Amino acid sequence: MKNIFSIVFIIFCITFASQVLAEEKLTVCYKAYYFIPLGEACIEYSFDSDKIKISSYIKTNTLISLIKRIDDKGYSLIGLKRGVYHFKFFQREGDYKRDHIYTYSRKNLNYKIIKFKKGKGYIKKGVVNKKYIFDPYFYTLNLQCGLYKNYFQLFYDKKTYKIPINETKGEGYRIIRLKPDIKTSGLLVPKGYWWIFVNKDMMMDRIWVEFTIGRAKLRSVSVEGDRSLIKKICDKLIKYNKYDSSVVNDAN
Repeated sequence: MKNIFSIVFIIFCITFASQVLAEEKLTVCYKAYYFIPLGEACIEYSFDSDKIKISSYIKTNTLISLIKRIDDKGYSLIGLKRGVYHFKFFQREGDYKRDHIYTYSRKNLNYKIIKFKKGKGYIKKGVVNKKYIFDPYFYTLNLQCGLYKNYFQLFYDKKTYKIPINETKGEGYRIIRLKPDIKTSGLLVPKGYWWIFVNKDMMMDRIWVEFTIGRAKLRSVSVEGDRSLIKKICDKLIKYNKYDSSVVNDAN
């Protein structure tokens, strides 16, 4: 009987350890402000040997929500072995409600966009036959990794965009400037230049953005998890042929 309990205990320890080691996480949270507090946002990175997942939410605080309520959330899941990617983003910006569901392979992108109006959902579907176009989460990660230098091709809301990038060095930061001139709808329609300050751990420490409704600055206020996780993810991406320097050069 004692041996049986010992075996069960060992199996439990091995199972628990394997679950802990299988997936690593990092969560970075930000406060959004522009003279006054606007809201908050969090980004969570999770990683195991096969999958990379980036999820986030952004929402306005109680005061700003009385004027215009924003509660957006979504995620991007990258399956390294299969080379398949899934992006889901749920926009809830005032009366504007839209769901984006994209699935990528190495050769094409399938998208489904659901627009909600007066309680009804209207669906639009399509296929884009291009390589190296991905969602905002994936390319933000590539910027953090330093894989794209001049521009990248972004797909969002039925359109493909060529987003120019400029990178400079700051004191303790890589400073990335981009101009996401994206033609879309909702409250958070990008405008002008955006600035991303990436620290030595490849985390976005500060973000300056501008939308048609105004500007905002996001500053990191908490970090939970493995601070070296983004570096690990970047190393993993580079090791795969479809993410190596030849792909970056081809895309650029």
